[in-house]
Amino acid sequence: AEVEALRQAGPLARGATLYVTLEPCNHHGQTPPCTDAVLAAGIYRVVIANDDPNPKVVGGGAAYLRDKGLIVDTGLLAEAGCKLNETFFKAVTTGLPFVIAKAAASLDGKIATHTNDSHWITGPKARLRVHRLRHEVDAILVGVGTVIADDPQLTTRLPGGKGQDPIRIILDSQLRLPLGSQILTLQSPAPTWVVCTDTAPADKVAAIRALGAEVIMTPAEHGRV
Repeated sequence: AEVEALRQAGPLARGATLYVTLEPCNHHGQTPPCTDAVLAAGIYRVVIANDDPNPKVVGGGAAYLRDKGLIVDTGLLAEAGCKLNETFFKAVTTGLPFVIAKAAASLDGKIATHTNDSHWITGPKARLRVHRLRHEVDAILVGVGTVIADDPQLTTRLPGGKGQDPIRIILDSQLRLPLGSQILTLQSPAPTWVVCTDTAPADKVAAIRALGAEVIMTPAEHGRV
C-alpha cells in the first residue's frame, strides 16, 4: 500500500508525513521492504496506528526508519487500526482464519417460514452487501441442509457481472448432496470443496469428484464431520 501511495504522490511525497495503519515492513517477502520505498520517496515523518504483530516485522520497520533519521510516531488511532486490520491480526497471531457468521433473519429471529417457501426475507441492499462480502472473503461455508433446501450458487454476483467468487465449502457428513446441485454444475474459476466423513459412500465420493469438486474426508465424530 505504501509503495502504491508513494508512486501516485510522486515528488509531492518528498518532505511529507506518511500516515499508515500498519507498520511498514522491513523484510523481503513477495515484494521488497516498504521501508526502502519510504526512504527513497524522501518522507520526513511516519505516523503508525499499529505495530505489525508479524514476527518478521514486530517493530523492526519503525526502528529502521528511526535509525535512518525519520520521525516515527506510533499508536495514533490504534483501536481503529486494530478493527481495520482484524483479519490479518487474527491470522498472524493465532494461525487461524478470521470467520464471519452471516445470517438473514427476521426481527423475531426466524430465517424462513415454517413451510420453507420464503425465498427472500431481505431486500436488494442487504443482498448487495452479501455479494460484496463474498467478493472480499476467501471462502464461504454452508451445511448440506442449506444446499438441499435452497440449491444455492454461492457465487459473487455484483452489478455488471463483477466480483470474485469465493471457494465454496459444503459440510456433508454422508454425502447427501444431490449431484444435480448448482454448486456442482456451475461455471466458476473458484473450486468447490465437499467435506465428508470417512464413512461416506465411496461411489458418491467418486461421482462428486468426477464433477470437478474436491472431496475432503475427515474422521467421524459422533457420525459427523
